[in-house]
Amino acid sequence: MNRRRLLAGAAALCLSPVALAQPAAPPLIGWLRTNAAEQPPGGSLRIALARHGLRDGRDYRLTLKNTGGDNARFPALARELVQERASLVIAFGSVAVRAMLAETKDIPVVGTGDLVSLGFAQSTARPGGNVTGVNISAPELDLKKLEVLRELLPSARSAAFVYDASVTPDDVAPRATAAKLGLMLDSHPVSNAAGIEAAFARAAGRVAAINVGNAPLLAQNRQFIVDLLRRHRLAGICEWREMAEAGCLASYGFVLDDLVGLAADYAARVLRGAKAGDLPIIAPTRLQLVINMKVARELGLTIPEAMLARADEVIE
Repeated sequence: MNRRRLLAGAAALCLSPVALAQPAAPPLIGWLRTNAAEQPPGGSLRIALARHGLRDGRDYRLTLKNTGGDNARFPALARELVQERASLVIAFGSVAVRAMLAETKDIPVVGTGDLVSLGFAQSTARPGGNVTGVNISAPELDLKKLEVLRELLPSARSAAFVYDASVTPDDVAPRATAAKLGLMLDSHPVSNAAGIEAAFARAAGRVAAINVGNAPLLAQNRQFIVDLLRRHRLAGICEWREMAEAGCLASYGFVLDDLVGLAADYAARVLRGAKAGDLPIIAPTRLQLVINMKVARELGLTIPEAMLARADEVIE
């Protein structure tokens, strides 16, 4: 009996170094956002992280949490990331950041959105807590887009503003800006695809153009929005170049690949030991104006030459 015990103990000693030698799973990165149209899913982030020498499966694992365009799903998906013990979460959009911070004060969050004004961070220089990222003021961009819309359509007298109420709390500033530009503004807060469709139906026949607000919800539904613009023969100014390419009359805003790249820069730093709250919040610097002349011709619009000269890209 003693000999058997000795043999069993020897076997255990032989096995234990093997068990200890098993490599730990790489850290889990969660990407919380509205559903991305890119193929393969998450490809842009993997490419950006590869610039830092980080490879999926070796240096990290990536899990995508997509709402499918429904803001109400953000809290549940954020909870899943906490339960799955994510080491880091990239949260695209203010609604995604809010959902993550409601679930955890420990997991580092690299977010995009109006991080300081909405109270997610103490300051841009030193955010504090577990959040940092890329600051984007959607309301400011929406005001600028109204100015661009006025220049694109100098004879217009009214426009609609379709916006995500969870990102832009009210339409006070857009109404004031529109009034200064000589535009009557028809405002429509939305929270899902059904609300977007209803807003466009209400705006049809009342206005000639729509300012599609800066929000992940609206970017996610870009093809649906373009289809609605065509159905109602409305000129739309949208957020991303991809939306102008899909069929908005124009887009004015930041470059999506820039935001992914900046988020990846900070994700790499956090994975290598930096504390999120110590990393200053940064802002993208490149704004891009894209005009789709094919859409202009379909709508019978003449775009001022000065605007075409200013555009970063003209899609023919």
